[in-house]
Amino acid sequence: MTPQNPTILLPSSREHWIDISRFLAACLIVCVHAPAFSFASLFQLPVFNGRVAFFLILAGYFMGRNNSWNKAFKRGYTLLIPFLFWNIVISFLHPGIMNMGLPEYLCNLAGFRSLFTPDFIPLSINGLTGEPFSPPTWFLRDIILCSLISPILLKLKYPVFVLILICFSTDWLQYPVPANKITLAPSTVSLFSLGLFLSSIKLAEVKHVYKNSFTPLVLLAVGTGFLLSITNYLSVCQNNPEWNMHKILASYGVWNISWPAVRLNSLCPVFGALLLMTLGIWLEKKIPVARKLSNYAPACFLIFVLHYPLIMLIPSHIWKQSFFAPFVLIPAIIFLIVAFYLFLRKFFPACLPYVANDRITHVPKKN
Repeated sequence: MTPQNPTILLPSSREHWIDISRFLAACLIVCVHAPAFSFASLFQLPVFNGRVAFFLILAGYFMGRNNSWNKAFKRGYTLLIPFLFWNIVISFLHPGIMNMGLPEYLCNLAGFRSLFTPDFIPLSINGLTGEPFSPPTWFLRDIILCSLISPILLKLKYPVFVLILICFSTDWLQYPVPANKITLAPSTVSLFSLGLFLSSIKLAEVKHVYKNSFTPLVLLAVGTGFLLSITNYLSVCQNNPEWNMHKILASYGVWNISWPAVRLNSLCPVFGALLLMTLGIWLEKKIPVARKLSNYAPACFLIFVLHYPLIMLIPSHIWKQSFFAPFVLIPAIIFLIVAFYLFLRKFFPACLPYVANDRITHVPKKN
């Protein structure tokens, strides 16, 4: 007997907006690593500063759903395999690889740094520490480790909640060393744990909260972020008279004003991550063609791993010969990586879990 309300199975239950946000965040990670500092400085503050925080919160969110030790270990090794694969491949591009001993190679392969604080190095090999051969993948290493200890983080709910409050409301744990130089830095663990605690909220409910009246606030937040970023860029440019852009702007009297640097604080990554999420919802709702970006979200892992070596293969003088060169080179690099992912997906789908961390469960919903 046919039920009155049959369940219609969709190709995927994933939301377009979350994948749009993922792809945008991955693109921002590429932008900030451009060797042209005048270009990269545009992407430092504060609207863009949620690029890594967004992925840490998102990883914690999905780990928090039906969390168990089995899920933690499975997530850990499924991410570890492609992480190690690409860092081994990229290691052959390292200029000092021929003079690197096995202990040093292993330290760099694992990307091991000091643990939690800059001065605590409990597991170093012969006193050595290192960073991944593709340096921007440091946060993938930390996501692997956070996933493995996620059941403990959930058990220690109240102490971890206190850690989150300390990290995002004070500067007590804001070390002079950046978080990417520390394994499991307090801010990194706090962002992942924030995602764990938010996992009780369904993504569909987050989208439901969104209202049309919120659009002006989104535009205001994005506009404010851009203005702060431009202000910070002008401050940096003002202090670098050798830049071509400095000379161009000087002819317009821009340097008659003393432009202040915008100081980052511990809440900026959270603000940026929430803004990326909101921007994804807004783009899905207001610009339907933006949904096509969700088709490329599964390529995010390859973007994380491959963009840096590709950037380094391009001579630095090409990046710096024009302020506008990165506006051409960055999209070209992203296009090449996405094309490589689509090539693998079409002709070698069985290898995707091992090289792209894609279990081919993502099939975008039809519009």
